[in-house]
Amino acid sequence: MSPVIGVILMVAITVILAAVIAAFVFGMGAPEVAPQASVKASAATIDSVNGAVIEHQGGDAVVVNTTSSRITFDGTPVTLGATMDTIDETRFEAGDSLYLIKENSIYFLDSAENTSGSNQDLKATSTTGVIKIVDVATQQMIADLEVRF
Repeated sequence: MSPVIGVILMVAITVILAAVIAAFVFGMGAPEVAPQASVKASAATIDSVNGAVIEHQGGDAVVVNTTSSRITFDGTPVTLGATMDTIDETRFEAGDSLYLIKENSIYFLDSAENTSGSNQDLKATSTTGVIKIVDVATQQMIADLEVRF
């Protein structure tokens, strides 16, 4: 093997190693991906008024808190209810249900039905509402659900 070919091979190996190291240093790895979950929403009567039940039917767990996910109902932010805001990272996993209610004109999402007696209808009967769950880190949609009341 001639010395010229040896030098060319050494330069090629050095360039490839430099590219690999640069990819790790500058974070050119795989992009972040939002949790992939199968989620269903349906109208429900909660405390004698129209509410909604969100069911996790399979896939990745979704962390439901103010820093990991953004949840809206018809474009209005949803507040986490009493049983959820005391836990740092509430995991919404397959088989779990969450309840969306409206109380004092504020939308609440909770892991238990709120039967306080002060709930209001989410929407009028025979109308639809849209629930969206967005992963904050990636800004990707986890669920875009239409609920008919």
